[in-house]
Amino acid sequence: MQATSIVAVNTLVNNITKFILMPLVYGMFGVATIVFVWGVYNFIGKADDAEARGKGAQQMIWGILGMTIMIAAIALKNIIEGTVKIL
Repeated sequence: MQATSIVAVNTLVNNITKFILMPLVYGMFGVATIVFVWGVYNFIGKADDAEARGKGAQQMIWGILGMTIMIAAIALKNIIEGTVKIL
């Protein structure tokens, strides 16, 4: 009885990760990439306007920060999965 409940919980966690968590992380990574590219556009495309360049630089920083956080989330998920599989 106990083994079947462990399998059920394992299946539930795998499905949540596969169908909810990872698409959400990949979607947010995509949004961060778009923010970064938009910042590059503002930084380069409006080079004569100091305010637009500053806004573009800020957007690039936020985009890089967002991508870094999403990569860290994926790495943390992989570390936790590897640790739990060892146990």
